[in-house]
Amino acid sequence: MATARKRVFKPGSSEEAELCQPDLASSWERMRAALGKGVRLARSWRSPRMHLIRRDGRRRYVEVDAPWFSSSGLVLRPRAVDALAELLESDGELLRLRCDEAELFLWHVTRCLPALDDAKSRGFRFEDGRWGRVEKYVWKPRVVGDHAAFRISGDDAHAIYVTDRFVRAWTKAGLTGLVFRPT
Repeated sequence: MATARKRVFKPGSSEEAELCQPDLASSWERMRAALGKGVRLARSWRSPRMHLIRRDGRRRYVEVDAPWFSSSGLVLRPRAVDALAELLESDGELLRLRCDEAELFLWHVTRCLPALDDAKSRGFRFEDGRWGRVEKYVWKPRVVGDHAAFRISGDDAHAIYVTDRFVRAWTKAGLTGLVFRPT
């Protein structure tokens, strides 16, 4: 029996969504590096101090369920955590963020899968064979399986990918702040 084709998306910020950033620039790279490895961090996690950006010059951002941080981890408000708890726990862990303005959690996707079909996908590769940028993604459906989210094994870009299962749950709950770009 053939495995059904799984749709995979890259989550991104909706245009009007508020942003969430660490107070110190040095914390940004430290967080990004730690998140990309797919290793559980809960036992040793110490959140840097974070802040919400609701205005940038003349531009205003609105409060959303997922203030944008990075493609390496999604910041979620309690409403999103409650609505998606089962999915979030199955493919990652929730890390509490220190933020004076709101109660926030960072969803750290820990599931790493060899889900990208390297032979059929196209894009730029570094000399050592690692992907620099993928222009055409071809996924291995049996590897993606029924997971809601994952990272590509060995990918230094640290990005997370979500499946149609996650997108359906997000949409059904009426959550805001993310858009899902098909890969």
